[in-house]
Amino acid sequence: MRVIFGRRGRRIGTFKFTGICSAVIVTALLITSIGAASTVGEGGTKETNLTVGYIPAVTGGGVAAIGDKFGWFKKAGLNIKWVPFTSGPAQAAAMAGGSLDIEYLGGPAIWTSAKGIGKIVSLSELSNRGEVVILASPDSGIKQVSDLRGKQIGYSLNGASHMLLYQSLNAAGMDFKDVKAVPMDPPTAVSAFLGGSVPVVSVFYPFAGTILEKAPNTVIVKSSAQFANSPLPGVLVASDNLIKSNPDALKKYLSVAVRAIAYRAAHRIETVNIVARFSKVPRGPLYQQYGLISWLTPAKMLRAIQSGAMAQWVRRMEELQVAMGTLDSVRPPSSFMRLDFVTKALKAYVASHPETKK
Repeated sequence: MRVIFGRRGRRIGTFKFTGICSAVIVTALLITSIGAASTVGEGGTKETNLTVGYIPAVTGGGVAAIGDKFGWFKKAGLNIKWVPFTSGPAQAAAMAGGSLDIEYLGGPAIWTSAKGIGKIVSLSELSNRGEVVILASPDSGIKQVSDLRGKQIGYSLNGASHMLLYQSLNAAGMDFKDVKAVPMDPPTAVSAFLGGSVPVVSVFYPFAGTILEKAPNTVIVKSSAQFANSPLPGVLVASDNLIKSNPDALKKYLSVAVRAIAYRAAHRIETVNIVARFSKVPRGPLYQQYGLISWLTPAKMLRAIQSGAMAQWVRRMEELQVAMGTLDSVRPPSSFMRLDFVTKALKAYVASHPETKK
């Protein structure tokens, strides 16, 4: 499958992401356990091998960290190879190349599924409280979006920080031609900002939290909370190959994911500690991120799916990506979502945990 990533009318290349392309290619080459093959685990039990991408954050890594910590995936007969990434588009590039069975995407990266890379198989959480921010160095003189004119800004192409930058410039009557936007992955953006190479970055937590901890006088120019009418739905995506070749493995994964999502919503301190150990990232920024997310219980997830709210959130992401030029048109969300497996898992969880029906 050939997929072109970039702004409308501008070809960036096949599976190329400016600033992270090399890392994605290297990661993809290193991942070999694909196709949900089976092996024999401890005690002679049969296990299914899966390769799953995650982002070192409470959002993108919570399910992985919690399920791994308590051995829930192992108990379900799944032997998982966890592969860390720093963005959704980077994971999509790996999945498109056949190197991932399952991935986590933040809302702004859903366009990759709309372009045919895997199917959205579950909701994860909802970001609408300011998880993505535009930060300016205190000595830059930048206080508001209009001050960004002509300034160099680091951001992740086609991801959450790109969307916030687009929304902010658009609301101020500006566009990308009015600034010097430089695509870079989140860790690079953090280093460049703290090192003084760029005066402004658009970045999401926990990366933003790292900056604010080390440079507490940093100016928050804009926050995604100011665009709460466009909430960012985090989702889990499965490859078409996994859905077709081993739906049972996917069902098992999603059953554990629902359990982990329920735990994450109810245990802030424990979740942060578990994710910090699993992802090897500081706890401070993770605590900050936890407070900026609407954590959905299984009951709330089920209602969001059945009421059509989830489809509306996904469609809103598509509409913004069309405006940004990443997508040519809006596709019906149902054409790239496969929610029957998780709906069954959610119903089973809610039925067996009546105290969680709120």
